[in-house]
Amino acid sequence: MRFGPNETVPTRDEPLAGPSDSAMQRWDDSKFQVICSLVLFWFCLATRIPFRPTFLSGWDPVEFALAIHRIDIIHHRPHPPGYILYVGMAKLLSWFVHDPNLALTTLAALFSALSTVLIFLLAFYMYGRRTALLASVIWVTCPLVWFHGLVGEMYAAAGFGSLATALTVFLFLRSPSRTTAAWAGAAYGLAAGLRPDQLLLLAPLFLLPFWRSPACRRWASFAFCPAFAFYAAWYIPTLASVGGYRNYSQLVGTQFSESVGRGSVFFGAPPAAHVWMVTLLISGLALGLLPLLVILPVPWALRRPRAQASWSGWNEALLLAVWAGPFLPFYSLIFISKVGYCIACLPPLLLALSRWVVVRVVGPDQRGAEKFWSLVSLSVVVNASVFLFVPRLPDPMATQKPYRLSQLLRESANLSILSCEYDQIRFDQSVKDRYVPQLQKLLLRADSAIVLVQSMPRECLNSLFLDYYFASVPVYAVIGLSAAVPGVHYPLKVGPSDSAIQSGWREGGKGGEPNPTLAVAKERVLLLYSRSLHVSVNERDGSRRELVTSGRNDRSDIYQVFVLHLTPTSSVDITSDGQTISIVE
Repeated sequence: MRFGPNETVPTRDEPLAGPSDSAMQRWDDSKFQVICSLVLFWFCLATRIPFRPTFLSGWDPVEFALAIHRIDIIHHRPHPPGYILYVGMAKLLSWFVHDPNLALTTLAALFSALSTVLIFLLAFYMYGRRTALLASVIWVTCPLVWFHGLVGEMYAAAGFGSLATALTVFLFLRSPSRTTAAWAGAAYGLAAGLRPDQLLLLAPLFLLPFWRSPACRRWASFAFCPAFAFYAAWYIPTLASVGGYRNYSQLVGTQFSESVGRGSVFFGAPPAAHVWMVTLLISGLALGLLPLLVILPVPWALRRPRAQASWSGWNEALLLAVWAGPFLPFYSLIFISKVGYCIACLPPLLLALSRWVVVRVVGPDQRGAEKFWSLVSLSVVVNASVFLFVPRLPDPMATQKPYRLSQLLRESANLSILSCEYDQIRFDQSVKDRYVPQLQKLLLRADSAIVLVQSMPRECLNSLFLDYYFASVPVYAVIGLSAAVPGVHYPLKVGPSDSAIQSGWREGGKGGEPNPTLAVAKERVLLLYSRSLHVSVNERDGSRRELVTSGRNDRSDIYQVFVLHLTPTSSVDITSDGQTISIVE
């Protein structure tokens, strides 16, 4: 088994059961791969489907659901760079299930299950049975992977694309041929189509065989042709949907500059925002590697087994380093906004640490086999306990206080855990179960509109969610009122909910209008808010009536619904923390 001249893979880590024979040990490699792959695939689906949310959960899933009905990248359905291949897969599923949320959650579960099989096969080909089982069990039960296999996000697809590219590149390196070259190119093109940033982040991994092996260079055309074909399959329709390359590059450039401008200190963000971003990356990876990090300090884990295999060969270590290399600097220096990004760069770290534990901790003897199954069981217990039973932490975005560095680090780590718990899904669904029926009853009248006051764009009941579920009712958003996000300032913006990327927004506060006005096209307005507000009515004759004053509320699950009646002779002022907006008919 060779990559190049005089280069072999490291000693594999069989047997699973030590000197004593077992049914599993009697299986040949092909039977072992098939049975374990099927078990892992169906186990992954069985742990995803029962927990899926009934409402669209988050901002991006609503964009994808809107895109299933009609793709409009200019109006962020979905946001640039477009993800047209992922939306196309979701649309295909929606034809069968007739529910965009079910289509998106099913697609995430399928990608999660397929990525589990891929990490098992990659670890098996690189290191053997024990490493393959340990790494795949940790992956399938990892809170980070589990959570994003439930919600309608696309991070499970990103992990699948990353793993598919790594597996096919490894097979191409091991056995250069036109077939393995074509598979490597197809996987790389598919990964870039599912998540376009992987076109750059996985490029060093895709090019590694052509640098390391002269035999691989012979088949370069068979690798680049399918990669280009997959790239063109999503890139050309994306350009056509927005009116050409110039419009698309402008959209992507604007999206990128706005994103990195909120997080990276190298693009103008405050240092606290950059600390927040780096802490998200570190805590997200720590969640993914949690069982192995728990194992390492155990005293018996520090003892070196008598019989030793090399923990990794040069080629395997190089492949893992080239795989993880572009992701870690990009996410730590340029941009990461959610812990879901970590799924794409978690596998190489998980494989390396799993192999190290198997070689340095487990050992090849009978006692080592007992240790191995103990580690597998411990990994399942640790991961499942964190995902299923850790209670939801207070939302750090809801706090209203100045931030010190220690508090910033603690609450950004809390946000990572918050994004990987089943209790967070229960919380989000309970809020929507409580308020969606209430709003449906209040919106039976045709002359109604919704005005949502929110601190940040992406709360539980955000404007895009309301715009999707109440498509027949005008929805207006006031974003940035009473906001206190550590290191990040969302300017006060007022406008229709679908104009976040149009010129319909009017900015207030610093650099904008001191008291912006929101013109609503309905007489009856449902004011929905989750923060402290002072609401008053100003008549044309100069009189002023106070309608409601709410106390301080730092909980993001408690919304107040207040019905306003507008007239041509009056305006309604909404004030919070010294900022005021006016609502007129």
